Amino acid sequence: MYASAQQPADKTRSESYGEIGAIPAKMFGTFMEIFQSKNAPNPHAVPEAIAKLVGRTKGTRPARVVVGEPYGSDVVNRSIEPVQAQVIEGLGLGQLAKIR
Repeated sequence: MYASAQQPADKTRSESYGEIGAIPAKMFGTFMEIFQSKNAPNPHAVPEAIAKLVGRTKGTRPARVVVGEPYGSDVVNRSIEPVQAQVIEGLGLGQLAKIR
């Protein structure tokens, strides 16, 4: 996926944005370092997490599961959960949250 990621075609224009123009390349470089490191994420972890969820009994499945390094997504998920629950209830869809 990242090997074919688009890079700015006009390098001069990209460089004219200074630090802001360097952001896409920095992000790309960071992702490549992560995926090529000895501790790279294991793609098999996703189907393993799905299998664990499927194997749990009704009513015990979490609404969200983070696979691999959370990079703060676990904190965001916990923080937003009450807001999302309120929206779901407000839309009259509260019964859907109990299916897990």
